Amino acid sequence: MKRTLAFLVLGLIGCGMPQTEKLPPMPEGNLAPAYPRSDITDPALVDVSKQIQSYINGRKSAAGDSFFSKTEILAPAKIVLPYGVGVFQQELRLPVILTTNKGWRTLKQEEKELEVKSAFQQMLTILQKMKTPLKPSLTIQTPQGLEISWINELNGSGKLVFGDEDS
Repeated sequence: MKRTLAFLVLGLIGCGMPQTEKLPPMPEGNLAPAYPRSDITDPALVDVSKQIQSYINGRKSAAGDSFFSKTEILAPAKIVLPYGVGVFQQELRLPVILTTNKGWRTLKQEEKELEVKSAFQQMLTILQKMKTPLKPSLTIQTPQGLEISWINELNGSGKLVFGDEDS
């Protein structure tokens, strides 16, 4: 009985609702972006991004369907080169992600390979005109998010588009 009474007293004393501090009210007006480093703010890079966007938007099938439905150009990021993992084997690149569209499905496999090479080469040409040239890092994905191509360099005549033969 004494034990039960002791537990009851301790329970009543120690089980009060915790006191929470009131948070200050949120400031009104425009807030700074949550991830400012992910924004492209360099005017030259903004111009280059528009040129790349314009080129990609102009790529269409004979029927007039766009090859790509979405173009995402991210802020420059360091990538690790294939031959190393240290700080000295990193290179600043402009990541570009293209999402395929109806026109892409009308292309034969060889035409898809040529389209990817052409897009990468055009991006490289546009980026080389900058005061501090960058190289692109091109990723092509399906609308479902399946990555079918990822290119940092055009080396030789190897295959560039994978897993997209039937679409």
